[in-house]
Amino acid sequence: MTRNNRGFTLIEIVVALLVLAIASTVIFEGFSVGFRNARTADDFTQAVLIAQAKLAPTGVSEPLSTGVTSGREQDKYAWTVTIDRAEVAPGDSATPNQLQPFFVAVDVVWSDGGTERTVSLSTLRLATQ
Repeated sequence: MTRNNRGFTLIEIVVALLVLAIASTVIFEGFSVGFRNARTADDFTQAVLIAQAKLAPTGVSEPLSTGVTSGREQDKYAWTVTIDRAEVAPGDSATPNQLQPFFVAVDVVWSDGGTERTVSLSTLRLATQ
């Protein structure tokens, strides 16, 4: 008595579906991590652009004066610009007497899925006394 065994058994189909489910889960998780990392990188890029935009005019088109200013951009990013006088050693010949150095720092803060992230840029600017 010979039987023609055509097709797959129920066990083979179940095992194949299980392997497919596991492989699909791993692949979709990889895509999910990739999309999340791309969004985080985009947020960091946007924060750096905001910080550069706040830092660039300080001391160039806007006068330097000590203090703190802050605001929000795109309802997501909070920025703070801090300007302080930089200390110069008496008799330091690196800065002429008529110039005063100022330390300018920009911090941009935003929330990313419950995690607070920060980008900070700083520079030293000279102004006449």
